[in-house]
Amino acid sequence: MAEEYLLNFESDGIELDFLRSMPVFRPGFDDVCKNILTQFMRDVRYLANLAEKKYGHKLRIAVRVPYFITEAMNSGMDLVTWAKEKLVDILIPGPANTNTEDDWPLALWKQLIPPPVQIVPCIDCMIRGQGGIGIKMNQETDNGFAATYYYEGADGIYLYNHFPYGGGTYANQEAQQEFNGYACNREEVERRARRHVVTAHECIGEGVYPASRFPSIIWPNCCNGTVRVNCGGGVQGRTGIVIVGCREEFDVDVLINTVYCRPLPPDAELPNLPEQVHYAAFEIPLGTLHDGVNVVECFNRGDKNITQLCWTEIDLDARA
Repeated sequence: MAEEYLLNFESDGIELDFLRSMPVFRPGFDDVCKNILTQFMRDVRYLANLAEKKYGHKLRIAVRVPYFITEAMNSGMDLVTWAKEKLVDILIPGPANTNTEDDWPLALWKQLIPPPVQIVPCIDCMIRGQGGIGIKMNQETDNGFAATYYYEGADGIYLYNHFPYGGGTYANQEAQQEFNGYACNREEVERRARRHVVTAHECIGEGVYPASRFPSIIWPNCCNGTVRVNCGGGVQGRTGIVIVGCREEFDVDVLINTVYCRPLPPDAELPNLPEQVHYAAFEIPLGTLHDGVNVVECFNRGDKNITQLCWTEIDLDARA
């Protein structure tokens, strides 16, 4: 199929998707068979080189792979070798299903995968917190993920399942078209209003990689757990709010980077959020946030353990 596409039709290159058909090899043979997949990549590069000679211009090979480089390697994708042998031009880390993730180690990718290979992370159509609750993307959430990825060193942004109709992402087609117009402009992304949502990790299919982002228990009159939120760059001097959600009724004080945040009224207008969850929102004092990771602490004011914390996000207002 790669031979037919590359040599029979002039193109800019080919994308190989190793996420929609996970796992690549049968259980127990990922490591044993990784050389088979590497040889396949060599064969595709050979075909691309032939096509370059035929058409007289560069052809690039892009590959969609898991967010976590350990999961990719454990699934038979020897990404480091692919990069060293120049078998790929663009790596697209993305979710196994549709859940866009904020906390995968992009900075580590940049150390292991040197230029000229580009790392272009995927923003898919959903966000899911702990326990499977989720919402569809909108312009503000796209801005949040893009800002975080650029801050961590992304070379670009890759959009998946961003349909302006039916079961897709945006209900507002104009908003999606607007985002498409500036998604590759880091400064414009950072300037916009954005939501930085903490996401749960989605298993790639074979094996389990637990990665709870929320404290498993917060005792009464105690703060024994924090939530890390990477807000990307362009944060200094921004105003915003923090939203915390729990499946059980809860009563908390919230601190960000050890600074107390004043609670908003119960009837305060909030963005679209998953249903069947109790929420509390707090105003972030000016000057509290900084670029990169900000830490949210929840102090349990109630007389019962909090065990079902499932949602945290920091929302930033647009910068003039």
